[in-house]
Amino acid sequence: MAEIHLAGTLTFQKILILRMAFYHWQLFLMDHYFNQVLDAFSKMDRNRLEELLDPTLSYFDVPVGVFLSGLERVFGKFRKAGDSFLEVQSGHCRDLTCNPDKIRTAYRFVGNSSRDFLDLRFILELTEDLKDHRVLDIFQCFNLHSQEPSEWYGNRRLLSFYFDEEFPEKISVEEKIHTQLALEGMRSLENLPMLRLEEAQAWIVKHEVSYQLFNQVALDRGDLLVEYSWGTFKSFFFQMKAYLELYTQLQESGALQEVFFWEVLPDPELFQKIRMVENLIADRYAYFLLKKEVSEKVQLSGGEQILLGGDKFDQLESFWRKYFELQIPLVDRFFVFTDKEVEAYYASNYDLNDFWNLSLLSFHLDYREDSRKKGKIIPEWRRR
Repeated sequence: MAEIHLAGTLTFQKILILRMAFYHWQLFLMDHYFNQVLDAFSKMDRNRLEELLDPTLSYFDVPVGVFLSGLERVFGKFRKAGDSFLEVQSGHCRDLTCNPDKIRTAYRFVGNSSRDFLDLRFILELTEDLKDHRVLDIFQCFNLHSQEPSEWYGNRRLLSFYFDEEFPEKISVEEKIHTQLALEGMRSLENLPMLRLEEAQAWIVKHEVSYQLFNQVALDRGDLLVEYSWGTFKSFFFQMKAYLELYTQLQESGALQEVFFWEVLPDPELFQKIRMVENLIADRYAYFLLKKEVSEKVQLSGGEQILLGGDKFDQLESFWRKYFELQIPLVDRFFVFTDKEVEAYYASNYDLNDFWNLSLLSFHLDYREDSRKKGKIIPEWRRR
């Protein structure tokens, strides 16, 4: 028994020695260049990466400045999701066709709170003293095997770059000027605690020329999937303008005030009112098309920090809440498909508008009328 105890003691001592050795090895590694790079990624420290990365090289096939701008946008998404740092998980790329002649390694950077992750592959080169590695290039890795996987992950984060960042020589002076105006316009909104109707209308007038220019640029280049640094502005402008146009039309129709009395109308008149609103929103789905719930204060995509408020916007929010209180039960009442028929409908339709049709009362009423003319009667309350 004594021998066993002695052996156990020696084993425990060896473990302590190994742990101390590993600790000192980690400290030693932190003095090495590549580990400083990984540490900067972990801390989402753009400035430190700018100091560490070689300004004469390209990463992701773009200049280092463009690479860092795209990386900072990804870091911003991690921070917005509540992450204060990224866990570094070592791994390897399972795609053997990716730079097989290079020294390569891969790492997964995982948000400490969101568990969202960014997979990157590093192309390395040994230093002359063979004691460290230089980073020659960095790529997105789509086939990473983590050697220390977490129990679960959130969303995959992808690194992307804007066309006007990658190819500044292809951007006209006019587009560059309006890009700066657009970005300044978005920053000006972030400083407002709440955007009121009159402020929103003035903002639209001020930036209309930039919006039209970007529309034409995107059309001329012919690739609608190309991303630009002004893309968020363009999306936000479109939604805001559509929202303001709808407000004006609802106000002029009297619906903003009358909606609170629609529930006492007979069905044919109520259906007509619902159809009118559905027709108005048919081409303006950016924010509000068939939204089942309306938040206390509206936020538009692309301007996540921008709240729409004030008496007039509040009136519009109240309208939506009442409108859907009336519309949704009617859709349920006249819904034309069984669950299996819904699946078949989705399978045979690929246009996003077709999916939204199932939330339109007018779609179900028209479908029923067409079926009636063909001799097929669909009972009410088919959906319960």
